[in-house]
Amino acid sequence: MKSHIRTLLIYILLLITLLILISSLIYNLSQNPLKSFFYAVVTAFIISFILIYIQRMLKSKTKMEENTILIKPHLPIAKLILPNENVVAIKGYVHVLGREDFLGFVPPEKLLFIGKSQFKLSKFDDGVYIEDKESKNGTKVNGREIRGMGKIKLENGDEICIAGFLKLQYLIEKL
Repeated sequence: MKSHIRTLLIYILLLITLLILISSLIYNLSQNPLKSFFYAVVTAFIISFILIYIQRMLKSKTKMEENTILIKPHLPIAKLILPNENVVAIKGYVHVLGREDFLGFVPPEKLLFIGKSQFKLSKFDDGVYIEDKESKNGTKVNGREIRGMGKIKLENGDEICIAGFLKLQYLIEKL
């Protein structure tokens, strides 16, 4: 977005310069029109090349970044199945889940037992890992408490229990 603003500012400066040159040309037409026109055109070209050079110097992307296509996943990497068969899709490489992610799926009186940032799922080359975010009521994977254990690799079909009452099933998406 910043590069678009820079480009727009450079083009606005170029337009203002050209307007000044054209008004100068009209003012000087009575003295020597051919000479005034020649100076206006040469000055406009010089200023244009200077502005283009400045724009290229301020450009934030390198040639490699402009020509390289980065493929980001658009499809869910995995999903969490709630007890009522609702699905939470995991789309990014890092996904932090907490209380707000379960609004409408969990009764309001139990929602407060889930932390604002209960656990984090991270996608690496060898799989998806879960990490408890030092939540008050903890997170379990297949009945084993993972609080303070760092990243734990999830396997297809693992059961995640958060805050001692909400059981989720982890499933890997087939691409």
